Order: sequence, then C-alpha cells, then structure tokens
Amino acid sequence: MVAVGMGFNSAADKKNEDAFIHRQTTETICNVKGVVRKIGNNGVYMIYCKAKHLKLHIINLPEKFKVADMPVVFSGNIKQTHPMEDDWGELFEVTNITGQ
Repeated sequence: MVAVGMGFNSAADKKNEDAFIHRQTTETICNVKGVVRKIGNNGVYMIYCKAKHLKLHIINLPEKFKVADMPVVFSGNIKQTHPMEDDWGELFEVTNITGQ
C-alpha cells in the first residue's frame, strides 16, 4: 500500500485517491472555517481547524486551493483511517470549499 504521507500529485496517484475516497465515511463536517497548510515539499496539504481541533489530510484538494496559509470555509467527509496512516491527520474528502 502507498503511504498516505506521499500526497496525491500525479496521474499515477489518482488510483490511490479513488481508493481513499471510497472508504467508509466516519464523520461529515459542514461549513467550517480552517486554514490550508502545505507540509514539506512532497505535495501534502492539510486543513487545520482550531475551533474543532481538526487536522485533516485532504484527499482531493482542488489546485486553486493549494496555497499555504489560505483561509477557507469547507465541508466534507472524514474517511476511515487504518493504523499507521494518520501521521498527517485524518483522511478528508472535500465536498465544498471556498476562500474566505
């Protein structure tokens, strides 16, 4: 299995992205404020949300939101995470996102 921390940057990673999106949803989040953060140089983007104590590893972040420290309002689904996959945070599928 490919490590989650590698991010989803290339067409080859599309298969892995699809596999994560099809995992069971464990929680749905609606219209929450957060900040997009880039982790290192490997294309991993997170959303941090202090108000809800969330650190989300985004599975399908649209390109226009791949900007470090961008404030956003977002909705989506927290996906099932297997042991050893949560180094970057909980897996998260964005269903709606806008800049603030």
